[in-house]
Amino acid sequence: MRLSDSLSSSPSRVGVIALGVLLLAIALALGTSQVGAQVTPPSTPTYTATIIDCVTGNNQFYISSEQKYHWYVNNTLTTDDGAGSNTGVGCDSYQNDRYERPIGQSLLSYDDNIVPGPGNNPAANMSGLLPDTQFAPGADDVPGSSGTFYEFVDITRGFIGYDATFMYFRIELYGPDTVSDSLSRSAEFGNGTYYSVRLANNVSANAANNGIMLRNHQETANTNSASWTTTNAFVFRDLNGDVSCTAVNRTRSDGELTVLPCSITGNNGYTDSINNSYLYIRKNVQTFTGPGGSFNRPYVEFAFNYVKYNQERGTNFLPTNITYLELDATRGLKDNGNYLWNDEYEASQAGSPYVVGSQNIYELDTLTGSISVTQPTNTPTPVSYTHLTLPTSDLV
Repeated sequence: MRLSDSLSSSPSRVGVIALGVLLLAIALALGTSQVGAQVTPPSTPTYTATIIDCVTGNNQFYISSEQKYHWYVNNTLTTDDGAGSNTGVGCDSYQNDRYERPIGQSLLSYDDNIVPGPGNNPAANMSGLLPDTQFAPGADDVPGSSGTFYEFVDITRGFIGYDATFMYFRIELYGPDTVSDSLSRSAEFGNGTYYSVRLANNVSANAANNGIMLRNHQETANTNSASWTTTNAFVFRDLNGDVSCTAVNRTRSDGELTVLPCSITGNNGYTDSINNSYLYIRKNVQTFTGPGGSFNRPYVEFAFNYVKYNQERGTNFLPTNITYLELDATRGLKDNGNYLWNDEYEASQAGSPYVVGSQNIYELDTLTGSISVTQPTNTPTPVSYTHLTLPTSDLV
């Protein structure tokens, strides 16, 4: 039967077909919009906040009796650019699930250390920084790495931004190499390493429950590229609300696994991995100029389509209501079911970079930020390292 015959024989069908044509026209008009469509992030995202991390790479020291190099982990509240810690927490704090350990599993104690400098260690890579001054030359009882330092696990800075469709995150790393205690270098950026962004929107910023984790699973596939990809980009969800149990700064040593919600599940971390067009990732380099000169630092970048994710998953993750933000580079602890680590391990099991011995939390670096929920403004305002004020006039 011809279309003209059907239209003339049934007026009601005319309305149905007309409505169908109208809906098709609307769908075509929306084909390039964010509603149900795969939208590619812009090539140059705008970042409105920077978070500074403690750095291990410039903590290098030399032991002449061994003729070997080692790295210690800061035990201070001061980051290496001179700014105070963005959280008021020491560089490495088991109690707060914050770690600065881009080194191997075991630490030893060293005496008569020699810090980098002309004549002492001219081959040291400071990645644009000056040598750290926590331990003076010749200091004794310095807890330091027994072997390898991973530049690409050592987070230096984090960047945060957004637009009407995407949230953007950038994790900048110290360098591209694995470095041995003889300073031999192997360029193998991302080898065995995952990079992640964790988000939650609870009332308390001290809770990661019911959140999501954006993860770069590229490992050895992390090559420089200006193009975004969804390959090896995963979104994990905390479906049973047990990540961080009752609070980020309450630990297994505090009895967290004996109370709800962790008394039921024991904390199984982030589950339900999703690999699709919600998350884009890429890796590149950017120039950092600091007191020690300029250096091209590698970074991994994330673009999360929060609009599409919220529409299809029935959630409400918006730039204006993110209360918990954690960036991490994980090589020794990559299981998405291990979060949070201070709920997975007792303090004695986790180890400490300030106590000589083996540690179960190693080859790991985390960077904590906070996004304050404030009244929206029409224009982005300058931000501190601790707060990100986000306008909502452009949000859909």
